[in-house]
This record gives sequence, structure tokens and C-alpha cells, in this order.
Amino acid sequence: MKKQSFLPPHLMAVVTVLVVGLLGCEALQQAQHRRNDRLKEDLQQSIEDRDLETAHQPGSPAALVGKIAPDFTLQNLQGSAVTLSELKGKAVVLNFWATW
Repeated sequence: MKKQSFLPPHLMAVVTVLVVGLLGCEALQQAQHRRNDRLKEDLQQSIEDRDLETAHQPGSPAALVGKIAPDFTLQNLQGSAVTLSELKGKAVVLNFWATW
């Protein structure tokens, strides 16, 4: 008596390849998640270390966080003078740019 299989051999091969492929993809995703977690931890540690190194230096940008911006006057697009202190209480966006 001939043994009958659930799927013909060529379909069984296709199913096997698909299952192995899916398992491989899952393993790759897990490895990528672990790598991303390590990179996040390294970046966070780097930021914490940098802040500790530069926060106490008077000229560093980190030393200016939370401080009041110095008052200055610039011309707007219409040519009128605008002083920062005149805009107190309003949202101000400064766009610094340069070309070399």
C-alpha cells in the first residue's frame, strides 16, 4: 500500500522554503531590534557624557540652556528695526544661515 502525504512533494518543498524564510526574517528583525536598542543606549550615554563635559564651560551652548536671550535689534523684510525685547511674550523663530 502506497503512503499518501498531506501535500505533494513539490508543494511540500515550497512550504518548507516559505517557513524557513519566515523564520529567518523573524530572526533578522529580532537582531535588528537588539542592535537598535544598543545604539539608543550608546547615543543616550554619549549625550549624557557630553552634557557633563560642556555644561560647566561658560561659552558652551549647554551653558546657555534656560537662560534669557540677549536683546538685539535687526531689520525685518520691510526694512523696519525690530528689537527682541519688543516681542516679549510672543513666539519668535530665528533662522540663522550663511553661505561660504
